[in-house]
Amino acid sequence: MARAGLMQSKGAYMPFISADGSAGVIKYGNYTSDGVGNFDTNLSQNIDKDQSIPNPVPDYFLGMRSSWEIDIWGKLRNKKLAAYSRLLASEKGRHLVITSLVANIAEHYFTLVILDQELRIIGDNINLQRKAVETITFLKQGGRTNELAVKQASAQLLSTQAFEYVIIQEIQNTENNLNYLLGRFPQYIPRTQTVKENFFPDQILSGIPSDMLLRRPDIQQAELELKASDLEVKSARAAFLPSINISAFVGYNAFNAALLANPGSLAYGILGGISAPVIQGKRIRANYNASMAYNYEAYFNYRKTIYNGFREVH
Repeated sequence: MARAGLMQSKGAYMPFISADGSAGVIKYGNYTSDGVGNFDTNLSQNIDKDQSIPNPVPDYFLGMRSSWEIDIWGKLRNKKLAAYSRLLASEKGRHLVITSLVANIAEHYFTLVILDQELRIIGDNINLQRKAVETITFLKQGGRTNELAVKQASAQLLSTQAFEYVIIQEIQNTENNLNYLLGRFPQYIPRTQTVKENFFPDQILSGIPSDMLLRRPDIQQAELELKASDLEVKSARAAFLPSINISAFVGYNAFNAALLANPGSLAYGILGGISAPVIQGKRIRANYNASMAYNYEAYFNYRKTIYNGFREVH
């Protein structure tokens, strides 16, 4: 989307050229220069002999037309720069998505390893507690203890067994979430027995904390979005100023379709003009107000991203 927006803004900066083929009729007024001119020239075959007034005159055109707005106030240029900044911001957003995805996958994987290890520890505790219940039961039969001690040991065993089911459910949920992040249906996740079996670097070179903050893709993305919104405000402000437009055409124009291929039908022209908005139904003002609102939104989002990044780095 960002690349398409940049291409569109570049296209608005360049001249617009179109192929044009048209056919129609024109009825000139009796008291106009066009009507009098056609009455006195070689269009006599189009004159109504009885009333001596110009009839509708056919008009055929086949050629090229062009229009170009000269960007003297930077309206189009700022739009193009804003689109380019948004393209860079989207690239930083892609980096952020990849970084977040890798981090989430790693977090879920090591959570699975830890839950497996916790499940093994709980299993060992259950075996020990079962032996303890058997021992206390024998002691009770020998008159060395009472029923209360047996009930307490049995209750502790049941509580540990219940917690074992909780861990099993957490393992299943973590596996499902990890498979979702990997873009596949639930299935078993191969993993190591302990965290220590995984390779970790002896030392992590993180650099200066302030540099870590500036390297974060979310902060870079928010900064580029703020820059793009600033440029869009400048472009919206330039819409209040006059604009210079140049239009041109070249092609074949005749009142008879059979004469279009005649070299004498060649026609061309160029027209330059300056126009300034007077009454636009508040359209330009609304666009400017919206761009200012988006600029404030980008500014506060940039501040929020800075605060969150600083908190995480700290």
